[in-house]
Amino acid sequence: MSLLLRVQDLEVSYGAVPAVERVALEVPTGEIRAILGANGAGKSSTIKAILGLVKARGTIELEGRPIHGAPPHRIHQLGVAWVPEGRQLFSTLTVHENLKMGAFEPRLLIMDEPSLGLAPKVVQRLFEQIREINARGLSILMVEQNARQALKIAHYAYLLEVGRLAAEGPSAALMASEDVQRVYLGG
Repeated sequence: MSLLLRVQDLEVSYGAVPAVERVALEVPTGEIRAILGANGAGKSSTIKAILGLVKARGTIELEGRPIHGAPPHRIHQLGVAWVPEGRQLFSTLTVHENLKMGAFEPRLLIMDEPSLGLAPKVVQRLFEQIREINARGLSILMVEQNARQALKIAHYAYLLEVGRLAAEGPSAALMASEDVQRVYLGG
């Protein structure tokens, strides 16, 4: 399996306040990877750095080519699509059609809190659609607070706490971890 995205030693600060400190993550081709954590953990700052939307230090590579410091439109041209947090959707389209709009010919789809504010039945259907899109070959990096749902569909996950990587591993192993269950899954 080839490596699509590689991030090393990522650091993001807002003024003197560090938001992300030395985060490393990878997205192999064809996988769903999740970044999990509470509000303020640095999840959105991490993906905004990957997308070129905030200044960052570290290494960001797409298929082995550096993209760190590239403008957002260039990163998009290289095949990285973004579904931002919030309800910036086409209200006349279905969940599947909205996801397809965000997935127009990309190699990597980055999703920021896709389940935010949705009813439980809609969340379940949304995650089914994400899994279906991935099954067609699209690689996905998803930031999500709903750790239980994200771990059900992700192949691998990264847990952030206060801007730092607290844990990482295959989703099944993280779901089985007593610490992860206690802190992230309410178990």
